[in-house]
This record gives sequence, C-alpha cells and structure tokens, in this order.
Amino acid sequence: MTISRIANLATNTQLINFLLRAQKRMMDTEVQISSEKVSQDYAGISLDAERLINIENDALILGRYKRNNELVDVKMQTMETTIEGIKKTVGDFREAVFEFSGGSTNVEVRVEVVQKAAFRALKDMEAHLNTDFNGDYMFSGARTGTQPADFNLTNLATFQSKWTGDASTGTLFPVTRDHDLFPKLTATAGTPWDGVTVDTTARSYGTLSFADTNPDTITTATAGAFANLPVGGTITVTNSTSNNGTFTIAVNDGTTITLSGGDSLTTETNATNATIAKTTHPTSGYGTLTFADANPDTITAANTGAFGNIPVGAKITVTGSASNNGTFTVNANTGTVITLVSSDSLAVEGATAAPTVTVDTSYYQGDNVVENHRVSKIQSFDFDINATDPAFEKAIRAMSIILQGVFGTAGGLQNNSVRIDDALNLLDLSLNPPATTTQPFGTELASNIEEVELDHGFKRTLIDRNNKNHETLIGFFEAQVAAVENIDTLDAVTRLLDDSQALEASYQALARIRQLSLSNFL
Repeated sequence: MTISRIANLATNTQLINFLLRAQKRMMDTEVQISSEKVSQDYAGISLDAERLINIENDALILGRYKRNNELVDVKMQTMETTIEGIKKTVGDFREAVFEFSGGSTNVEVRVEVVQKAAFRALKDMEAHLNTDFNGDYMFSGARTGTQPADFNLTNLATFQSKWTGDASTGTLFPVTRDHDLFPKLTATAGTPWDGVTVDTTARSYGTLSFADTNPDTITTATAGAFANLPVGGTITVTNSTSNNGTFTIAVNDGTTITLSGGDSLTTETNATNATIAKTTHPTSGYGTLTFADANPDTITAANTGAFGNIPVGAKITVTGSASNNGTFTVNANTGTVITLVSSDSLAVEGATAAPTVTVDTSYYQGDNVVENHRVSKIQSFDFDINATDPAFEKAIRAMSIILQGVFGTAGGLQNNSVRIDDALNLLDLSLNPPATTTQPFGTELASNIEEVELDHGFKRTLIDRNNKNHETLIGFFEAQVAAVENIDTLDAVTRLLDDSQALEASYQALARIRQLSLSNFL
C-alpha cells in the first residue's frame, strides 16, 4: 500500500504537544482570572514565597494586636466609667463633710446625717471597686474571680459596734494605710500610731479636775472628751495652776485619765484654762506577749495600747510562738489584753517577743500581681490599678474615720472633732495631688484620682495611637501581598484571548496538515 500523507508521526506528536501546552496555558490563565491569584500554592510563586510568608505573618500579628487592643479598650472604658463614679462619690462625700464642719459638730441630728453619708459613700465605693467586666473583677489584681473589696457593711450600727472610735478601748479605726490594709503586729511595730505624726497642738478638753489619789487622775467635765488620747502615750498639761508637766496615760475611759505610777499630781479642781497636748504616741509594737490558759484565755501585751486596732469579732492569726500558733477570735479587747471566745484554747506561755499577730480586718481580697498588656511588639503598659490604690484607700479610710463611734459615747464624732479635719485632708489627698494639703497621719503614698485618670487616659491614647499605626501597616502589608499574589486582570484576559486564538489557529493548522496528501500534487 502506498502512503501519500505529507504529515508523519514525529511532526504530528510535536504539534499535539504544542497544542496541549497552549491549552494548559489557557486553562491556567482561566484559573488565575477566576481566583484573581497568580498561583494556588506557594510553589507557583517560589521566588517570592519567603517574602510573602513573612509579610502575611506580620500582617496577622498586627491584626491580633489590634483585636486584643480593641477588647482591652472596651475594658478600660468600663474602668474609666467606674473611676468617674468613684470620683463623684468621693467629691460628694467631701462636700457633705465640709458642710458638716461649717456648723455645730455636737448636734446629734447633724452627726447622724454625716455618718449616714459616710455609710452610703462606703457602700458606693464597695460597689464601684467590685465592678466586673466579662465576668472578671477589674480591681482584684490577678484574682479576677474574687471580689476585691469587702467592707463588711451590714448596717451602720454593726460597723460602729466594731469600731467604737475610742482610742482607749482598742477599737479605733486604723488611721494609717499599713494598718488599714496589712494589719500585722510584732514586738517592735504595728501598733495603732506607728508612722503617725504626733499632733502636739494644745487643746481645751473642758473643765479639768486633777486628783492626787495614787494613782493620780485627770477628769474632764465633758464626758468622752479624752477618747482621742491613746493609752500608753504621753501628754503635756499647760495653763493649770499646779499641774503643768508631762505625764503617761496608764488607763483612759474617755472621761478620766489614770496616770502611770511614777507620775504625781496636786489636787486641783475647776481648771477652766488648762490645756492638754499629745507629746508622744504609745511605744511601737507589743514588746512581749503573754498567753494565759484562763478560761476564757487571754493574750496580754507588755506595751499598753498595743492592740488598739483589733476590734471585737476579728480573727487574729498567731505565728512564731512556741505553743500557740493558730487562728483565734477576739471576744473582748481592752487595748492591752485580748480575751478570746470560749471555744478557743491557749497554752500557758510566758512573755515572748517571737510571735507575729496578723488581723483579718483588711477590706482587700485580691492580690498585688500586676498584669501587663502588650499594645505592640515594642510597647506595653501595666494594669497596676487595684482596690488598694492609695487614691481609693485614702478615701475609704476618711469615710471610715467619720463613720466610727456612736453619738454620745466616748468615741463619738462629737468628742473627736479633729477627725473632721483629718477626713477632709485625706479626701483632698485622694482627689488631688498633695500641694499644700496637710497629711495628718504621716507621709501618704502619692497616688490620687486625678493622676489615676490621667494615667488611664494616657493608656487609652496609647492603644488608640498604636491601633491607627497597626491599621496603616496592615493596609501596607496587604498591598504588598496583593502585588505578589494577585493577577493583573487586564493582562490575564489579554493573554487568555491570545492563547485561545492561538489554540484555535493551531487546531485549524493541524487539521489542514492532516488533510494534505501527495496525491493532491501529482
């Protein structure tokens, strides 16, 4: 048989290969156009793959920073609203105390009004500090599942039965930050007046009578007027006829002071001009403790008045003793001798300076762990505001100082008008920087609500500024990714049309070549 075809197997195979290549090229272009991507995997852009992955990772990280910042900013908005509420509460209470100070401070109705205002303010502070966001308490440090503030505010009467305001009976509300938050007593520190500047102002305590009675006594005609003179401290008498001098207080019931055995007085009555000034506070620490198995059992401090901030009903924890480590409940307290509830038992232990006594009166239930929030790769800030921040604690202390003491008793506000100025000063220190404000209980920590607001605002500004930077960078990175990944649609469509025309022409050429035969030319 004679073969007359011009085309042969080799040329036919080569032409078909060219056709298939053109067809694949056209199909690849169709996929590119439909997906708008140069390649469906990194292999198709191998030269740019490493750079592309790095850019995508950077954009992803920035996106996570931005999202986390947005969540934190919502939390900080909630915290900002809470701080504004605290500021209003403190400011309103300050106005109430200031108004009270401008009138008679020994009228029962007026005292009742300002103490009720103090109680309401404390309830508001407790509610604000226990604000939670998304189930987490914001002022608890790292203990976000625990309410940070517990003022144990059942009612006003219960508070005043716990804190009678009498410096001579062991139930004076703590006047310093350490005693308020971290009540701990050792042999040499922790008594009520540690760190408190002695107010040496000479004051009138009404008409005084001096008695040479062994031990000698000073009595005021105004019941309860001596309530702010602590047992164990020293006083200086001036402007009396025969009894000017410095004396140590051994016993004080608020109306009669009994002096220590070495002090001597001359009998004198109706001393209307005599004044008394504090000279020193009681000795710091308990000195030594004596434990007695006396049914009910007792703990006695060597230093008079050492237990002055331990209220009845409080739980105390003793550590470091030879035989009496444990937690006990206070049933009675003279300021020097604690009597335990009948169910608590002690072993006899002589005078020892080893134990540490910790009291459970702190309102703070959180911790002091500082959480850090990273705003960007190189910037971060700390969540260091908790319910013990000095800005809040000073206000809480001021409210409690006003609230303590029932009217008509030795520890009542009417007998301790100095508390009004002390509370106003603490409230001023809580709201604003110290400036010229008197610090009544020694140097206070500097934080105040104004600074807290400024610091909080700076952190929110930091978040806002960084999120704007993140948005800009994310947009830039997305543009870089698009430049590598995405196709030029016009170019792709042009190539598709060109390839389809070429493929169509190739098929026509192949068909025509297959039709050619030598017989057509013979």
